[in-house]
Amino acid sequence: MADQNQETTIVVHIETRLGYENAEQIITTPGVDMFYVCPGDFSVEMGHPGDYDHPDVAGPLQEILALCVQQEVPFGTTPSSAESARRLVAQGARFFEAVDESTLIYEGAARLIRDFCGDETGVPGIKR
Repeated sequence: MADQNQETTIVVHIETRLGYENAEQIITTPGVDMFYVCPGDFSVEMGHPGDYDHPDVAGPLQEILALCVQQEVPFGTTPSSAESARRLVAQGARFFEAVDESTLIYEGAARLIRDFCGDETGVPGIKR
């Protein structure tokens, strides 16, 4: 059983105001290995859908990050930009979700269509 515990990683995923309000208790729960804040849903909960950099979203996210650093629990999120990622790394973030699944699927499909059809596909939004 000890081997199984060593092979298991528990990543806590926070998306809500309630999660934010209880972040310290969650972060300090024994066995939590990593902490991730989903900024898409979190921004909706905080009243600013899709605006990851709004102070009402970024401020609480940074508070959670500081708690994680203090407790030595790796923190991650999805940054709004490379610049945002650099700031978060400087503050102690340790992992990111860089691209969501739908973006990966879209980009892969678009590349395939371009490869098959050339630069001028006639498909809206598909350009080289």
